Amino acid sequence: MWDGEDGKDDGEKWDRLKELLPRDAVGSKIVVTTRSHLSDSDINLYDKMLQSLQPNLNLQELEVVGYRGMRFPSWLSNLSNLVRIHLENCTRPEHIPPLDGIPSLEDLLLTDMESLEYIDSEGVGGRGVFFPSLRELRIFYCPRLKGWWKKSRDESTIEGLRMLCFPRLSSLKIRREN
Repeated sequence: MWDGEDGKDDGEKWDRLKELLPRDAVGSKIVVTTRSHLSDSDINLYDKMLQSLQPNLNLQELEVVGYRGMRFPSWLSNLSNLVRIHLENCTRPEHIPPLDGIPSLEDLLLTDMESLEYIDSEGVGGRGVFFPSLRELRIFYCPRLKGWWKKSRDESTIEGLRMLCFPRLSSLKIRREN
């Protein structure tokens, strides 16, 4: 857990954070937690922190709680062995990177993401099976959520329509309020 350590400059905070991060953790879990008392001036540090993680490609679980950066790192889409992704109380990101390229994903939780508008802003998914292994999808308190993706092509034709397909989904929970 990284709690920010107020009063230290970005370099000191970053050095402290790097000491806490697991390296070469095969098949394990990474939990990144930040505290809400950190200042808004640390936004760039948050983005730098998460982008610089570079977790092992065999990572199976990722939990991010209280992230105050503006965007999630692009490497999130490349973790093809992830089974579980929990993003909680990440109040600034408006979208997350495309997750449909993670065939092993079984559990996706998005909660208390106040600014989230689109789960996939790039609109790249949607052809064929979307999440072949997803069993549980939970979306709680994402008040600005408009849809899964932004419209990126003409959806007035059959070719332009994209459907979500979750062949193993056994639990879907969506709540607007806490």
